[in-house]
Amino acid sequence: MGEPPPLVDPRRWGSLIGLIGGLVFIDIYSFVLGAAVSAGAWMVGVVLVLAALFAHYVRPVALGPHARPRPLALAIYCVCVVGEFALIALGSRSAARSGSGRGVISW
Repeated sequence: MGEPPPLVDPRRWGSLIGLIGGLVFIDIYSFVLGAAVSAGAWMVGVVLVLAALFAHYVRPVALGPHARPRPLALAIYCVCVVGEFALIALGSRSAARSGSGRGVISW
Protein backbone atom coordinates (compact mmCIF):
# COMPACT_ATOMS: atom_id res chain seq x y z
CA MET A 1 0.00 0.00 0.00
CA GLY A 2 1.41 3.39 -0.99
CA GLU A 3 1.03 6.78 0.56
CA PRO A 4 -2.51 8.24 0.53
CA PRO A 5 -3.13 11.71 -0.93
CA PRO A 6 -2.44 14.53 1.58
CA LEU A 7 -6.08 15.57 1.94
CA VAL A 8 -7.13 12.11 3.13
CA ASP A 9 -3.97 10.97 4.94
CA PRO A 10 -5.02 10.10 8.52
CA ARG A 11 -1.57 11.02 9.83
CA ARG A 12 -2.09 14.60 8.69
CA TRP A 13 -5.67 14.73 9.97
CA GLY A 14 -4.59 13.26 13.30
CA SER A 15 -2.14 16.08 13.87
CA LEU A 16 -5.00 18.59 13.55
CA ILE A 17 -6.25 17.38 16.93
CA GLY A 18 -3.02 18.58 18.53
CA LEU A 19 -3.16 21.90 16.70
CA ILE A 20 -6.71 22.57 17.88
CA GLY A 21 -5.80 21.41 21.38
CA GLY A 22 -2.89 23.83 21.46
CA LEU A 23 -5.15 26.76 20.62
CA VAL A 24 -7.66 25.66 23.28
CA PHE A 25 -4.80 25.46 25.79
CA ILE A 26 -3.73 29.02 24.90
CA ASP A 27 -7.33 30.22 25.23
CA ILE A 28 -7.90 28.66 28.62
CA TYR A 29 -4.61 29.42 30.34
CA SER A 30 -2.80 32.37 28.79
CA PHE A 31 -5.09 35.06 30.25
CA VAL A 32 -3.63 34.36 33.71
CA LEU A 33 -0.31 35.79 32.52
CA GLY A 34 -1.79 39.13 31.48
CA ALA A 35 -3.22 40.69 28.35
CA ALA A 36 0.13 41.29 26.63
CA VAL A 37 1.40 37.73 27.15
CA SER A 38 -1.99 36.31 26.18
CA ALA A 39 -2.06 38.33 22.94
CA GLY A 40 1.51 37.27 22.17
CA ALA A 41 0.71 33.63 22.87
CA TRP A 42 -2.30 33.84 20.56
CA MET A 43 -0.25 35.39 17.77
CA VAL A 44 2.49 32.77 18.07
CA GLY A 45 -0.06 29.95 18.33
CA VAL A 46 -2.01 31.05 15.26
CA VAL A 47 1.18 31.55 13.21
CA LEU A 48 2.39 28.06 14.17
CA VAL A 49 -0.98 26.48 13.32
CA LEU A 50 -1.01 28.24 9.94
CA ALA A 51 2.57 27.08 9.29
CA ALA A 52 1.60 23.50 10.13
CA LEU A 53 -1.45 23.66 7.86
CA PHE A 54 0.71 25.09 5.08
CA ALA A 55 3.23 22.27 5.54
CA HIS A 56 0.48 19.64 5.69
CA TYR A 57 -1.67 20.65 2.77
CA VAL A 58 -0.13 23.42 0.61
CA ARG A 59 3.47 22.21 0.41
CA PRO A 60 3.30 18.66 1.77
CA VAL A 61 6.31 16.40 1.96
CA ALA A 62 6.00 12.68 1.45
CA LEU A 63 5.41 10.78 4.67
CA GLY A 64 5.93 7.41 3.06
CA PRO A 65 3.71 4.38 3.34
CA HIS A 66 1.85 3.62 6.52
CA ALA A 67 3.99 1.79 9.06
CA ARG A 68 3.50 0.52 12.59
CA PRO A 69 5.05 2.96 15.11
CA ARG A 70 8.27 1.81 16.70
CA PRO A 71 8.44 1.35 20.48
CA LEU A 72 10.50 4.56 20.88
CA ALA A 73 7.83 6.58 19.03
CA LEU A 74 5.13 5.20 21.31
CA ALA A 75 7.23 5.97 24.39
CA ILE A 76 7.77 9.57 23.22
CA TYR A 77 4.03 9.92 22.59
CA CYS A 78 3.24 8.67 26.11
CA VAL A 79 5.75 11.09 27.67
CA CYS A 80 4.12 13.94 25.73
CA VAL A 81 0.65 12.99 26.95
CA VAL A 82 1.85 12.84 30.57
CA GLY A 83 3.57 16.22 30.11
CA GLU A 84 0.37 17.67 28.70
CA PHE A 85 -1.62 16.56 31.73
CA ALA A 86 1.06 17.96 34.04
CA LEU A 87 0.95 21.34 32.28
CA ILE A 88 -2.85 21.39 32.43
CA ALA A 89 -2.72 20.70 36.17
CA LEU A 90 -0.08 23.40 36.66
CA GLY A 91 -2.09 25.92 34.64
CA SER A 92 -5.27 25.08 36.53
CA ARG A 93 -3.57 25.60 39.87
CA SER A 94 -2.11 28.89 38.68
CA ALA A 95 -5.50 30.07 37.45
CA ALA A 96 -7.15 29.02 40.72
CA ARG A 97 -4.52 30.92 42.73
CA SER A 98 -5.06 34.04 40.64
CA GLY A 99 -8.74 33.97 41.56
CA SER A 100 -9.95 33.37 38.04
CA GLY A 101 -12.38 30.53 37.60
CA ARG A 102 -12.45 30.69 33.80
CA GLY A 103 -11.62 27.31 32.34
CA VAL A 104 -10.16 25.97 35.55
CA ILE A 105 -10.16 22.19 35.81
CA SER A 106 -10.30 20.98 39.39
CA TRP A 107 -7.79 18.22 39.99
